[in-house]
Amino acid sequence: MKFPIVRYTQAHSGRELQEEKDYIKPVRIQSSADMNKNYEGYRLIASGWGRTWTNGAAPENLNWVYLLGVTNFACWTAYNFSPIIVDSTICARGYNVTSQSTCQGDSGGPLTVEDDDGELTQVGVTSFVSSGGCHTEVPAGFVRPGPYHDWITEVTGLNFDSSRATTEASEEVTEAPEEVTEAPEETSEETSEETSEESEDSEDSEETAEEAEV
Repeated sequence: MKFPIVRYTQAHSGRELQEEKDYIKPVRIQSSADMNKNYEGYRLIASGWGRTWTNGAAPENLNWVYLLGVTNFACWTAYNFSPIIVDSTICARGYNVTSQSTCQGDSGGPLTVEDDDGELTQVGVTSFVSSGGCHTEVPAGFVRPGPYHDWITEVTGLNFDSSRATTEASEEVTEAPEEVTEAPEETSEETSEETSEESEDSEDSEETAEEAEV
């Protein structure tokens, strides 16, 4: 069970192009620091052009589906301890029904997770499903991109870890001035209180002087 995102045709109308713009954009790649992260219990999103049922017809629409992350050990057990499950594998099963899965033709498509900032990060590349079919309780398998950062950088010249670190550093810098701007306000209040106290002392002195004159 997968849901259509947008239909592609050879002759694009303005509306179709807008739909593509709304639904298609670059995605972050899993950082090398998270390459072994345990996504058990995470709600993941797979998408692709694969069949919507075992041996079914290929769809006309790009489809997506929610999946639930499982541990590699659970996946290894489900595949009868097959060597196909390795450290760079990430597995996911149906989110709330077994009919949710990837299928033939989805290979190479993305598996993503929504991060705390609301943006999607690709944590897997669709790789395999059970020989028993696409819609069984056996999880589907994906390849983690994190362990392949060196190769990706070598081929593309892009360092995704570096760009993410720069973004995080930028966010930290923008937060710093807020703390600095609070200091003068406290100083101003303290100065105001001190001035008020000095004023009261001055008034007391004047009253004492008047009493002395009387």
